[in-house]
Amino acid sequence: MVRTINWNDPGHLRELSAVIGDKLADHHASPSDSALILGVNDSAIAPSVGGLATGNASHTIESWLRLEEPPVHPESILVLGPNGAGSHQWLASVSTTKPETHALLRFGQHSSSPSIDSVEIPLKTWVHVAVTWDGAAASSTLKAYINGLPVASVTGGAFNRTSARLALGVPFDSTESGVIGALDEVRVWNRALSQTEVAANAKSAPSASSDGLMGWWRFESPDEIDTDSAPAGGQSPLTSIVGASVGLAGDPGHQDY
Repeated sequence: MVRTINWNDPGHLRELSAVIGDKLADHHASPSDSALILGVNDSAIAPSVGGLATGNASHTIESWLRLEEPPVHPESILVLGPNGAGSHQWLASVSTTKPETHALLRFGQHSSSPSIDSVEIPLKTWVHVAVTWDGAAASSTLKAYINGLPVASVTGGAFNRTSARLALGVPFDSTESGVIGALDEVRVWNRALSQTEVAANAKSAPSASSDGLMGWWRFESPDEIDTDSAPAGGQSPLTSIVGASVGLAGDPGHQDY
């Protein structure tokens, strides 16, 4: 059945949950499975991820991601740091070669280096995304992984994050919108994970006490939309939630890319 989602309708979250639930039959969906559902004007913010250093410090961001529609405007998936120079952003834009079925991801600084452009992923498909930055290294490298596999890297440049804020679905500026889709198992680390660690996390969840895990938002149920499951970071809740909802979205599992 085809459903049309009106993103200005307050009921769109329920409809999107139904769409995602239908599409995820091959992900062994069950009533207990869930994810953070985001529409174009929806967002969730953790004002500060406890234990995460600012500036150019090493870090890893990882999440299961599902984009539902071809991006009409650039869509901000997340921002680590404030909306300003020096922060780390994930951005989705339309694919130039397969606009109806794929999107392009950009990672790194908004308008400076380091940044990785044009990582292509399919729409309406769960993918595990991880980006690492070894800021403490003599020659720092930004690396991007899709479903545990390295897809791009760039050396040089520097972040200058002035806070440890994590904003999900918040546009960086007026040229962008929020992301239309879903996030699950969002994790922030205070170190650059190795390729082996990223590959393992794409197949199964790590321990909550894993070294360097500062924030982990699992979105297990509507009652836990704001819950951070990483004790090392002091458990930083999502305190500013606008429109976003936890809905049935199936177990992301592992996708072959």
